[in-house]
Amino acid sequence: MPAANSPEPPSTLELACPTCASQVRFAPGTTHLTCVRCGTTTAIEVRTGPALVEQPFDEWERDNDGRQVSSLGGVVMTCEGCHATTESAALASICQFCRGHLVPVTQPDGVVPPSGVLPFLIDRRQAADAFVAWVNDRDVGVDELKNVNAAESFTSTYLPLWTFSATATTAYEGQRGIRKAVRLDDGRVELRADWHDVSGSVDTPVASHVVEGRDLGIGQSRIVRKLDLTATVPFQPEYLAGHTATRYDVDPAAAFDEVRRKVEKKRVRNDVRDDIGGDETRIESTTTTYSDVRFALLLAPLWVLTYIAGGKTWMVLVDGRTGQVEGEYPIDRVKFTLLVFKWIAIFVLGFVALISLPTILDSI
Repeated sequence: MPAANSPEPPSTLELACPTCASQVRFAPGTTHLTCVRCGTTTAIEVRTGPALVEQPFDEWERDNDGRQVSSLGGVVMTCEGCHATTESAALASICQFCRGHLVPVTQPDGVVPPSGVLPFLIDRRQAADAFVAWVNDRDVGVDELKNVNAAESFTSTYLPLWTFSATATTAYEGQRGIRKAVRLDDGRVELRADWHDVSGSVDTPVASHVVEGRDLGIGQSRIVRKLDLTATVPFQPEYLAGHTATRYDVDPAAAFDEVRRKVEKKRVRNDVRDDIGGDETRIESTTTTYSDVRFALLLAPLWVLTYIAGGKTWMVLVDGRTGQVEGEYPIDRVKFTLLVFKWIAIFVLGFVALISLPTILDSI
């Protein structure tokens, strides 16, 4: 049974244009839905309240002990256009028969529903423009890059992300070094440390630590690191209309393991060093436990482009809010070689000018 303050599962999205009864689509950068046929707009009744409702991790762990993501059933979805029914591991998708919007009818047990969402801010054309600018900056990219029709090829999707909050309490043993000046037999002065055994504990707050719930491809992490989570709004299925949304394949337990690994690798050790104090520190052992662990699922917008160049498939991701572009591209070996020679020539000319400068100045 879900916790009392857990987010409610997303309701079935049954939306149609009030003018012509056709399908509607969430328009990026707005708070309304637009009819794909006649262009009529309908305002979204935006919910108020906390953007992310976190649920206790220990309750989820107790209720889902031993359950794997791969064992979760699919979401039963129906098409708003042809009314076909299908099962999918997505939160929103496109009908393979009529290209209509697939919306959820039932959710399988054990699936964590999204609590918050970062709605799309930039549309397909803006994403395509960002891609073109990115291509123009790829000096060594193959010429085929400029022939990619990004305006037609981009797919809008929401990426699942986990956020965690907790308190990490670390018991430690170590040594504190206090430097002092020691005069040696030859008269030289040297700094040496007197070491003292210390032990204690330190609390490290963990707030809104983000872990990716699914891996789409290269560059994804760089986009996620720059997300402005303060722009998160309460989840509403209307934001998914006309866009796809993939379900997570990293469950909360695996995500929390990643949180612990990252927190203990750097932040905890820094806090322990600060707590030990002194001029030098030695950490001999640490034991970290976590309390009040809470988590939530949010959806972040991406424009995804896959294209073929040089006989290989490549992927580019565009942040659906800022237009930041990350991805791979095929390199033209001739252009790359010429660029290397260019920089070598610049370096050589600069070096020659540097060593020749004194002679030139003396002759003036």
